[in-house]
Amino acid sequence: MHISKEEARIHNLVNRFAKNKELLNSGQLSKLDLTDKLFFRAEDFKIAIDGNILKKENDFFFPTDYLKDEVNRLLDNIIEDGQELDFLKKEYLSKFEELNESGSYRPTKELIDLASKIHWHILPEYEEYMIVNSELYPNKDTQEYYNHFHTLEDLYKELTEQGKKVESKKGDINLNKKIDIKIYSRRWGHHDTYSVERTLEGWTVTFHQKKVGDKEGKALIETLEHDFINYPHELSVFMWHLWNKADSNEVTVEELEQDLNQIANWINVCEENTPEGIEV
Repeated sequence: MHISKEEARIHNLVNRFAKNKELLNSGQLSKLDLTDKLFFRAEDFKIAIDGNILKKENDFFFPTDYLKDEVNRLLDNIIEDGQELDFLKKEYLSKFEELNESGSYRPTKELIDLASKIHWHILPEYEEYMIVNSELYPNKDTQEYYNHFHTLEDLYKELTEQGKKVESKKGDINLNKKIDIKIYSRRWGHHDTYSVERTLEGWTVTFHQKKVGDKEGKALIETLEHDFINYPHELSVFMWHLWNKADSNEVTVEELEQDLNQIANWINVCEENTPEGIEV
């Protein structure tokens, strides 16, 4: 079953609502409620509306019937027994370490069963790419989801406080921040300053005029072509990978600036070494 990144994100957001049922009971939610209490990222508001778990009216968000039903389904399966959980955790940690040290990495039925039971005690949240790659939802295909070494390993990390940082806003820290890069032009014989900004949709570039583009750097490429500047053939591929790197990790503005400067230097090398005296 194909699962998109957005569908995996919806799965995780529903998890967060289940762990914060009081927010559903309040009925009306502000943007601050969702960012401060459920750690919504900038893109999550659109994902939640498109995924039919929230609807927006004026400046407020309201849970849909679908979200309420999904949360109630999860809560019906939740097990609240601290003593049993302590026992299960101890058993799981021991059995997983045995498996890891054995070098076989083949999940045992005992480990899968333990993982499935622990899952409904703590309702863990995993990285979206793990859900996408497994093509399984942990809350719907629990036994099958844990029939893999890496998903068992993720649960081990969760139990040893090395799991996913739910509170992380990841790439939001570098979103919509203007970064200046220097681009050389043979035509004019000097460097010009391009302002580059990573947005939810892709990259925006400003040089004389503002161009809004996709994640593959269409705005940058169009700006370069307008000024007859040669650039590397693979530029769009690198811009796409850089966008995803900056979105999926806690990349600071300074770190993103370093990466963009590397790309600018790459463009400049290409432009500065363009053959002379050959008409194209």
